[in-house]
Amino acid sequence: MREMLRAKAVRRLPDKKVEVLSRTVATVHWDENGVQAIGERVRDLLQVLLYNSQHPSSPRYVRFVVNAAVDPEYVPLLVRDLTQQAESFADGFHEALTDPHRTIRPGAKLKDAHRLGVGIFVIDEATVVEPEPRPRSRKSG
Repeated sequence: MREMLRAKAVRRLPDKKVEVLSRTVATVHWDENGVQAIGERVRDLLQVLLYNSQHPSSPRYVRFVVNAAVDPEYVPLLVRDLTQQAESFADGFHEALTDPHRTIRPGAKLKDAHRLGVGIFVIDEATVVEPEPRPRSRKSG
């Protein structure tokens, strides 16, 4: 609970109840769980890219939408909007992926299952936009 309060993912109300402010907690600590989570996300992306290179006729869905020339003034607004939209998508994916009718429960014997998921992340990196090349002047001769 302390970590969630520190990360501002929740807040304690005057009546001692806890209000959820964010469904995710991004940790900046390089602890074992954080490093493991980074490794798992990188592994997941690399596995999809490798699968797609080996099975070009039936690739798994991968799509990146990037604009390397966004006006910095609009970045906070766009990050906020992208995050809110991604949260809505993720909630829908979560409900579909965790449907009890589609989930195998442990039993007396081993059962085959699949790990299935969707990853969404926002990229925010400073770049520069090169100036347009100057038109060459024509020399009259």
